[in-house]
Amino acid sequence: MPSILKKYFLFNKTFGLNGEKSTFWLVSGGVLMSFMEFLGISAIFPLLLLVMNPSASVDHGLLRGLYQFFGVNDPAHLAMILGVCIAGLFFVKNIFQIFYWKYEFSTLAKWRVQIIRKLYNAYMASSFESYMKRSSSGMMNTLIFTSPNAINFFVHPLLNLLNYALTAFVILSYIIYTNWAAALVIFLVAIGFIKIYFMTIKAYTIKLGKQVNDMAAEQQSLLQQSFIGYKDTKVNLKEHFFSDRFFKIAKNFSDSEERLLFLRGLPPAIVELMAITLLIAIFQAILLTGQDIKTATAQIGVIVLACVRLLPIMNRSISAITYINGAKTIVDDLLKEAEELNIREDSSLLKANRDHDYHALPFLHRMTLDNVSYTYPGKEMTAVRNMSLTLQPGEFIGMTGPSGGGKSTLTNILLGFLDRFDGQYKIDDTEISHENIRNLRKIIGYVDQNIFMMDATIAENIAFGVEKANIDEGKVIESLQKAQIWDHVQSLPDGIYTYIGENGKLFSGGQRQRLAIARAFYRDIRILILDEASAALDVETEFKFFNFLESLKGQLTVIMIAHRLSTLKSCDRIYFIEDGEVKDCGTFEELYRINPKFKTYINFSQIDISKEPEA
Repeated sequence: MPSILKKYFLFNKTFGLNGEKSTFWLVSGGVLMSFMEFLGISAIFPLLLLVMNPSASVDHGLLRGLYQFFGVNDPAHLAMILGVCIAGLFFVKNIFQIFYWKYEFSTLAKWRVQIIRKLYNAYMASSFESYMKRSSSGMMNTLIFTSPNAINFFVHPLLNLLNYALTAFVILSYIIYTNWAAALVIFLVAIGFIKIYFMTIKAYTIKLGKQVNDMAAEQQSLLQQSFIGYKDTKVNLKEHFFSDRFFKIAKNFSDSEERLLFLRGLPPAIVELMAITLLIAIFQAILLTGQDIKTATAQIGVIVLACVRLLPIMNRSISAITYINGAKTIVDDLLKEAEELNIREDSSLLKANRDHDYHALPFLHRMTLDNVSYTYPGKEMTAVRNMSLTLQPGEFIGMTGPSGGGKSTLTNILLGFLDRFDGQYKIDDTEISHENIRNLRKIIGYVDQNIFMMDATIAENIAFGVEKANIDEGKVIESLQKAQIWDHVQSLPDGIYTYIGENGKLFSGGQRQRLAIARAFYRDIRILILDEASAALDVETEFKFFNFLESLKGQLTVIMIAHRLSTLKSCDRIYFIEDGEVKDCGTFEELYRINPKFKTYINFSQIDISKEPEA
């Protein structure tokens, strides 16, 4: 139990739940309910004595005091008064219990939200390197299932267990006062049953809990893969592959959960067996003391009543301990996740980001990289080595080279995702660092071949992250006009309030490109990075797309990363990147003359360097 309490308070401290204060009030409420339980049960004994032997009750010490206290002489009157007092006491106790439960469930709900918020904020505030090590399905499983289950199956049962223990202690104390031998029997039998039960199943319960948690995450991952890869699955006729794997995992998950639920359902049967054993043992113990049969009968009645109250507590306590054992791995996983995310620091970052007024960097003269090098954590090979380049406002810059040459790493540096690099990255005279990355992102837009679209309206996708009530419709329309897709949007029945489907699946590739660029215009960006943005477009759409980009010359600085070299002909300069270095730089024609590999690519592609791209 001490180790479980230690884990509980560590969990509270890690996720900032203010658990000490809330736990104090919850336990204090449990103590008060236990005290009222004690008063209610202790009042039953004199009532039973009155009912069973009214004439002799006058000579009983406890009853004689009650006669004097209430100022009555008639046993019937005293019995009525005691009955009303007992009923009133239980009425007050149950009213208090209702409010206690309301506070308890409200606190638990608040804690669930707090844990999810902390983890979500930590995920979103984590570094790019940290994010790339995690799977999206794993993070979703942690947020949707693991976090709530830590409250439902560890925190809540533990708080209940503390209250059950307090109530059981109070009831046992009264039984000790009434008949110490009966209390000793109850204590020894109960401890014996519980010890045997948990020695038998504790390790197995923990193992099953871990299996259920792991398989839930595996199911989530497999479902996500099969739905995202819908087309590939159908075309390759591999529906059965995902189906077989999913239902195999689902069956194993169901089997493990069934065993866990079975173990959690055992306590009632165990408690019933224990109850019969207890009652017989108590009856024998009282008779052996040689007490008056009527007094003994009253004592047995009170003890039976106390046991009636104790048995559900024992039942729930065993169930609570079973839940706690099964959820230990869940709590351990969350604590490990919090440690890896450094959650106490990072979880406050999003709030700071929201409250801070980030001003866009000016970008009046140049963007420069000076001898920038970067190596991914755990890797020996340098991804980008001593890279230097300079961009002027309004330039149209191209980047190309073999796959794995460092273009994607360079893009991530330019976007501020990788900030632990050697060398300098500057906008005008401002050096880019972790502290001003958000200022940088105020002026940068990014469009790649896998465009992300929300399952929402065109307006919500263009404004992206702005609440519906705060969307500037005029600016949305202006952005769509700049992206040369307003005519199409205007022709739709719902205009800018047309739903585009999950990830924009109701729109063509070219239309999604324009919507993504309109999103960038809405933000008033000054630099637009296109990462293989035309790779999925057909020839005609690509031709129109680059005619559109031509119209942006002088308005935006455009950085285009491409393998389709025909798309780079209009660039002011092209950087040929290979082995993490800038090998050559020049116009399309200059690069054709000075770089043999670029020339080979052009010849293979049969591109006429003297002509513009044709539809």
